[in-house]
Amino acid sequence: MRYVTSVERMGIEKGLQQGIQQGIQQGIQQGLQQGLQEGIQAGIRQGLQEVRESILEVLEIRFSVIPEDIARLVNSVEVRETLRSLHRQSVICKDLNTFREMLDRARGKGD
Repeated sequence: MRYVTSVERMGIEKGLQQGIQQGIQQGIQQGLQQGLQEGIQAGIRQGLQEVRESILEVLEIRFSVIPEDIARLVNSVEVRETLRSLHRQSVICKDLNTFREMLDRARGKGD
């Protein structure tokens, strides 16, 4: 085993410290990026759920009862633009059958 001088030992220790610091910084950056991505995804999911709830609320206010199949189909839509269109339709449709037709048509295009 070779003798390590005090200068070499100090260099090794400094290199270890720099390596540790660099590893910590990279870990922090990766953690922040992952946390940001997860936060964005959670926000998108929450926003979509709020639009779904708004659609069902409008239908309930207008027609008193929401058939289970319509609620299930609305809750299965994952495309934001489709939900926005359905929200508008929930406000202007003449009855639940018309909304159901629009829902089927909208789901056929993108969901």
